[in-house]
Amino acid sequence: MTKPPEYDKYIKSAQWRNISDLMKKLAGHRCANCHQVSATLEVHHLTYERFGSERMSDLVVLCKPCHEVADKKRVAERRAKGERTRYENAYDTYMAKKYGEDYAFSETLDDREEFDDWLRDKQESGDDYY
Repeated sequence: MTKPPEYDKYIKSAQWRNISDLMKKLAGHRCANCHQVSATLEVHHLTYERFGSERMSDLVVLCKPCHEVADKKRVAERRAKGERTRYENAYDTYMAKKYGEDYAFSETLDDREEFDDWLRDKQESGDDYY
């Protein structure tokens, strides 16, 4: 979930200032994470799915330090999801080359272990495996 291209412009808009001010007021000017009252509260997007037409449930009020942690967590989750996707794609390719396109009908736990061994060997040898 990356920021939409119009993010910077929108965040500087009067519309966003109004939403942000309302969210902070409704939160009692407290961080939803650490519960501290702070002058540096920010409104964090939990999702960009409805960016520009956010629901209150899409947003959370956080202090600056908690917002930075939330942003880092989002980046880490996106990176982990990408790693999982690359792993699954590599597995599918390996199995299809070894057993044919219909491998999924006869797949076993041993197949996953075999692939993991192959992948570990590739990583240790420095080969590009993805």
